[in-house]
Amino acid sequence: PVGKRTGRSYCASHASAQNCFLYSVCRGRRYCVMWGYLVMPGRACAGTEEINGGNAGEYDSLFNVANSHCGGSSCVLIVNPMHHRTQEQLHIHFRHYNGGGAGMKAAL
Repeated sequence: PVGKRTGRSYCASHASAQNCFLYSVCRGRRYCVMWGYLVMPGRACAGTEEINGGNAGEYDSLFNVANSHCGGSSCVLIVNPMHHRTQEQLHIHFRHYNGGGAGMKAAL
C-alpha cells in the first residue's frame, strides 16, 4: 500500500511501480516541470521526510523553480505529507490560491 513503501530506495529500485510513475518519467534529469503545476527532482526522493540539514540545500532549487512558475503573493507551494500521497516521489504543486486562501492569509 502507498505510504508503507517510502524511502529513496523504493522508487530507485522499483521505477516501474505505479506509485513511482513520476520518478520514472523524470529519472536522470536535474528536475522536471510537468502539467503546468508540478516540479519534481530527477532522482529518487519519497518526500520531505528525506530532507535534512545535510541535504536541504539540494532541494532549495526545486522550490525556487516551483516559485518561478507561479510567483507573486498569491502563490502557494504544496507538498503532500507522508501516508497521504499516491506517488512515492517528492513533487511540489505550485498554484495561486483562491478566495478561501486569500481569507486564510489575511487571518494569519
